[in-house]
Amino acid sequence: FASRPGYVAAFLQDAFNAPLVVQLAEELRRALPTVLGPHRLMNMWAFKYANNESDWPLEGTAVHADIAAVNVNLWITDDEANLDPDGGGLVVYTKQAPRDWGFEDYNSKEQVPKIREHLRDSRFVAVAHRRNRVVLFNSNLFHETQVPLFRPGYSNRRINLTFLFGRRCGSGGAAANEGRGSSRGGRRTQRRARRSGGRAAAAAEL
Repeated sequence: FASRPGYVAAFLQDAFNAPLVVQLAEELRRALPTVLGPHRLMNMWAFKYANNESDWPLEGTAVHADIAAVNVNLWITDDEANLDPDGGGLVVYTKQAPRDWGFEDYNSKEQVPKIREHLRDSRFVAVAHRRNRVVLFNSNLFHETQVPLFRPGYSNRRINLTFLFGRRCGSGGAAANEGRGSSRGGRRTQRRARRSGGRAAAAAEL
């Protein structure tokens, strides 16, 4: 795993690939064939956040976009552990990373001031933490973790699983499929998100 300020992380290439987790990713594709079916799993990880008083002030993952077509976030910590029932989740902005921005431009903590300036006129959708809640959105949309205020204790730490499907195709709203008819998949993803009540993200409980 990797140790980062405020959390530890385990990635697909670093042995976060247990059969049960891979099975979950495949079942998500089968359950959402229109949104995820055309896309291959590109990466997945788990983040476990600090929650002890000695770790304060706590902070979530900085604002960024991901190198994929569709982002799936799943939270697995008990609701009773969350000291802020209206928070602890995710903020998804309605503005995308520009097409000509490279990975270091839209996914680097050093570029946060530049990203904030880009998002100055952007709307956003805030999704509160709930156990077994899944949040899906276009990975090219900027997003960030809300400040995690969870009870002390190892079993109370905020844990999120993230699955990245498909390939990033840049700004414009179309999330690239892996094969023929690539632009339609991204538009369907956005339409489904808007029907769910949010302009940028769709949330549901498993």
